[in-house]
Amino acid sequence: MYTGYVITAIKIDGLRHMALNNDGSNTHKTKESAQQQLDNIIAINSPETIKQTLGTDLRIATVQCYDHGDAAGTVF
Repeated sequence: MYTGYVITAIKIDGLRHMALNNDGSNTHKTKESAQQQLDNIIAINSPETIKQTLGTDLRIATVQCYDHGDAAGTVF
């Protein structure tokens, strides 16, 4: 296992979850890489689209990841 970085959001249930699917393409080995993905999401989507599809209050969080890249947990 290793410490990775993911984009998180507050979902409709009021809890902070991973904003994107839990697979290796959405976990990052560096905070900078995760921030770049977040910046890209914000650049090409309207705030309303982000709110409807991902949630609110997007942030980068650390997470333990399995060697194949999936996050060991998805609620923060």
